Formats: sequence, C-alpha cells, structure tokens
Amino acid sequence: MPSTVLSSCVRVAAIASILLIAGCSGSSGGGSTPPTIVTAAFVGAGGNPAAGDTLVITVSKPSTLESGRVLDDTDFALSSGTLGTVSTAPTALSSTSFQITLGTGVTFQPGTTTIVFSDDQDALRSTDGQSAKGGTPRTITAGDGDAPTLSDFTLDNVDDALAGQGNAGGTLQVPITGFTIDLTHTDPTNPIDSSRTFIASNVNVSVNGANREAGQNLADALTLTSGTNSSSYLVPDTVRFQEGEQTLLAIVSDVTGMSSTSSTFRFRVRNMANEFRPFESGQTWFLDLSRDVESIDTSLNTSPVADATPDFNEILFAAGLQNATTIQNVQGAKDSNEVVVDLLKTRILAELTTLFSGANVSFTFDSSGSFPSGESSVPYADFSFSQICIAGSSGSNNNILGSALFDPSNTRQEDNCQTAFGVNDSRLGVFPHAAMRLGVLSGASSDFHVTFDPLAPAFSVTPGTPIGADTGDGARLVEVLNGTNTGNDNRITVMDTAIRKMARLVAVVTAHECGHSMGLVANGPMPQGLYGNDASNFPLSGNQPSTNADGHIQNTALFPDGAQNVMSPAINFEAAQSAFTVFNSLNLAYLRERAFYVPE
Repeated sequence: MPSTVLSSCVRVAAIASILLIAGCSGSSGGGSTPPTIVTAAFVGAGGNPAAGDTLVITVSKPSTLESGRVLDDTDFALSSGTLGTVSTAPTALSSTSFQITLGTGVTFQPGTTTIVFSDDQDALRSTDGQSAKGGTPRTITAGDGDAPTLSDFTLDNVDDALAGQGNAGGTLQVPITGFTIDLTHTDPTNPIDSSRTFIASNVNVSVNGANREAGQNLADALTLTSGTNSSSYLVPDTVRFQEGEQTLLAIVSDVTGMSSTSSTFRFRVRNMANEFRPFESGQTWFLDLSRDVESIDTSLNTSPVADATPDFNEILFAAGLQNATTIQNVQGAKDSNEVVVDLLKTRILAELTTLFSGANVSFTFDSSGSFPSGESSVPYADFSFSQICIAGSSGSNNNILGSALFDPSNTRQEDNCQTAFGVNDSRLGVFPHAAMRLGVLSGASSDFHVTFDPLAPAFSVTPGTPIGADTGDGARLVEVLNGTNTGNDNRITVMDTAIRKMARLVAVVTAHECGHSMGLVANGPMPQGLYGNDASNFPLSGNQPSTNADGHIQNTALFPDGAQNVMSPAINFEAAQSAFTVFNSLNLAYLRERAFYVPE
C-alpha cells in the first residue's frame, strides 16, 4: 500500500494533525567513598588453590593499581588461610576487576574463606583517589573463569538513543522514586546470580528513611524482576533519590562469583510536581462515534451535509462492515450492524489497553456528560475527562487522518470533537476516511484490498458482499463473537479479519492523537522534551520534509521492519496492523510517569 500518514504539531495553535498521503543539578551529599570488594573468585585447575592460580577481585568503583606494589595478605583480612607469598604485581582485567597471582603456601578455602580490604591496603585506589579499604567481607567463590558481560544499562527500559546515550544528547529525567533500573547481560557458561548484583549511586540515597551513602549497594532495597538475560529493578516508594544529576554504577556476577566490568549511567532526578506530572489523578478519554457533519457514499465521495447517519458508520458502510438491510436479533435484540459496531468498540478498547499498558489512562465509549460549552480545553483538575471524535474526513484535506490539540505535560482536559477550531475552523478528531481513500488507490494485492475487497460494495473490481447482505451472516457473526469457526467458513475469517484490522487502524490513530493531547511528543532532548522535531538524529521515512518531525519522532532504527513508533509523523495501513507498532520506549516511560520533561 503506497500510502503514508503524515502529521505536524503546531505549538501556537496547539493542533497536532496526522495526515495520509501517497507515496536542575544538586550536591552529591555523599563525598568520595573508598572502593570495597563486590566479589572475589578463585580461578584454578583444581578445587584447592595452588601457587600460580589466581584470585579475581571485583571492586565497587573504577580503580587503578599502584605501580610496583603487590596485593597480598597485608592488604586484606581473610577469615582463614593465606594468599601465600605473593610476588607478582596484580593485573587489571578491567577498571573494576583485578587478578592476583597466588603465591607459595596459599591455603584459603573457596566457599568458606571470606575476604575484605584491610586498612593497610596500599596497592589499589579509586580513580578519584580513595584507597580501597573496609567493606563487607565476601566469601571467596570457585569461579569458572568466564566473566559475564553487562551489555546494556538504562532506566525505564529506554533505548540508549532516547536516554541521553546517543547522538541526540540530552539527559534522561526521572522522578525521585518509581522508575526502573534495567540491565541486560550475558554469560558464556553460567547464569547470573542476582543476589550478587551491585548497583550504587554517586550520591546519597534515602532507603526506608535512612541515608545510604554514595557508593553503597542499593540492589537489596529494590524490587527485582528477572528475565532470561535481563534484570529490572523497580525503585519502590521506600527508596528515594535526591534531586539533581547523578550517576549509577552497576556490576553483575554469575553464580560462580565472576563479575562483569562495571557500567555507568548518567541521569537527572527531579521531583515530579503536578504541573509536570501528566496523570496525577489518571486520564479518561471518551471516544465519540456520533459526529454527523457530512455524507459519505460507499465510493468514499463526501459532501458537507449532515445526513442523520454518523460519519464513522458511513466509513463502515464503504468498507462493507455495515449494510442497508440488516439481519435481526443476531445477539439478543441487536441486529447485524449493531453487533459489528459492538465488536469494533470492544476491539478498539482492547488495542488501546495494550498500547497504553502500564499507563493510568483509560478509554470508554460511554459519555459521562457534556464537555464545557464553548471551551476547547479546561484545566486538568476542573473536569473528569477529555474526548475525541472518531468520524469521517477532516473536511479540508483528504490526506488528514487525525488532528488533536497538543497539551505539554497534560495540564488540561481537551475537546478533540470540535468541528470549527481556530482561525481555520479546523475539525479535530480521527478521520479514517483518509486511510480508506488511499487504501482504494493501493494495489489490488495490498493488505488493504485483500482485507476489504470481499466485503466492500463499491471500490473493488468485483463488488464485495457487505456483512449482513448474506443471510448466513447472522450465524457467522455469532461465531466471530465466540471466537470460533466450527465449519471452517472462509467468510467468517474474512469478516473477523476486516473487523479486527479496522479496529487496529482506528486504535493506533486514536492513540497517536490522544498522545498529542497528553504531551507527546514535546520538542527537544530530555529533560526539556522527548526528542520531537529532530529529523537529523531520527530521520523521517520517504520524502517527508523535516518540518513533519515537529511534535513527532519516528525511530525507524528502534523498530523491526514493518513496524514503527505510534508517534511517528507517518504511518501506513500495514504498519498500523503490526503488533510491534507501539509507543517508543521513552514515550511509554513518560505515559507510565517513570520519566518526564520540563518544557523551557
């Protein structure tokens, strides 16, 4: 389907449209802390240490070795045994892991002996000048010799390019609590032991109301969710980071005590005051299907005259999802047309629930009252919901698929059902007419035509048979409702697929437009924005002008082929159908209130 959905965000008028066309710093509060031992692993050919075997110690912060000095018994306190007569200088395996060659007479016992730096340690100091000393005694393990790799370190699962780690710059901003610390890791031999994971900040952190000093492990105070090669640590309300820029350091270890090279992540913490918090009491959206400001025939021709049929229903007639003659009593007293609309509503809501997973945002087709008369928006706390109309066309441009008010940080409730907004008397809402019109122009083998041609009465080469036009469609709809196809009836599959794909299209566009009205995508890098209006670092597809990036972000490189960010300025029918077309990781973190921006 050679069609693309384009959108632009006009900040002064606060309209964001989607079109369809062809083709604060703070003090550290903790000072500098000395390195301590995180893990100590014996590596040797036998079960008992011998001269020439090695001991790998991993420390809590990047460090260097003092030239010409050894690490021996005088530098440590062992609970039993000795490292032997160490005569060889240690070797730096990384900035946090160091290898000691054991000497003659070594007698410690792996799995039993504990080790900790002594106050007399003089061979290893941190890069900020602190000699390693003290800490918690660690049991020396029998290591397998294969160190794990910590391949990615981020917060809120935000991709590096959107977390201040890429060419677009910026600094990821999170609230003082409630965000996640996410590690991706591998090990060639043994699994990761999460009980050994080390996560520390370079500033003091409040844990259960007490001060945990900079450089001390926080992992035990966080809530862990483990994956096959990942570990996600939720910062609970009992852990509160201080405001300002800071850096986290992480080290992962496998079950044998071998540890990764440390990795760091720089970020910013700020109290998420209500003026910057998008959903302090949640967000409800009323989806209104009742607009009737035009007439649309089954060939998708439009006329600016209301005709007592909702414009969205007329789109459904053109798609073959409604029929002039209905089958009665398909589900209770509901006829075939009513059942199809109910199915669409159910599936649109299900798709939106998935797209906004984890966000305090809900959608309904049931009105809770009228939006304040004469108002395009009202303060967030003054009304209980926002609304958007799912209708027919934009009335001004057949390529416009949606248009909505842009609301930085979601400080207001919006009425995206207006039909004469601003100086241009623009319609706001979702306009599937554009997708249908461009779908008709796509090739006969396109997903659009394969989906709708068997049903659409006018735009296919061979007119289709709308749902309700075949006497057996009542029974078929019952099967669709039940999720069954007992007779392996192809028409049941056709009906189900067309309803599902129409619902998915409408849901993705609705998510995009409602996203704008909840603060997506603020221009500029974090912490001032969400990387909107950056076509240089986040190129646009096709031949779109760079101005289309205003209020949007595409992120082609972050999505598999055929999928894209919901907040892209361009989308086609096929991409809307992909299960991998979702909000990018930063947009989703914002919607989940785990990251936020403060506009300049």
